[in-house]
Amino acid sequence: MKPKTARKLLRSLLPDNVEPDERLVAKIATDLVKPLGAPGSVRWQAARTVISAGRGITDDQVDAETQRRRAKHAMAVEEARRAAEKSADAAVAYVAQYRAAHGVGPTWYELAREMGWSHQTKGTSIRHLQKLGHLTFTTANRSLDLAQSPNSEVATAAI
Repeated sequence: MKPKTARKLLRSLLPDNVEPDERLVAKIATDLVKPLGAPGSVRWQAARTVISAGRGITDDQVDAETQRRRAKHAMAVEEARRAAEKSADAAVAYVAQYRAAHGVGPTWYELAREMGWSHQTKGTSIRHLQKLGHLTFTTANRSLDLAQSPNSEVATAAI
């Protein structure tokens, strides 16, 4: 890795008022960056947390923080899926009503707000409803639509 890149990565780890020492930059470039993974990865973020807490940096500490972060993420995903399953019928009804009134689907934000989902879980919830066969969408804006399934047709007929 180039020293310029290592210096930039080290600056992201250090407090704003601390300038990295060139010997430390060289050490980071050769010894630390590869084991920590790519910048932005879960392991890299875990290492930043360990360093910020002033606990030094060992593989065991980074591994423990990485596992904690992954477990927290898994719990959040499971919570989003449960919320989506709980409000699936209401979400289908809202999308159907919105499409009937406006001719296009609601945005993900509008559906999440209507269902009471948090900003952080809306994507997981909507993708889970797609996986369950309730909704479809594309990359186009306002493309949320009802999936062609018996459940969706019943919900549409009820409206």
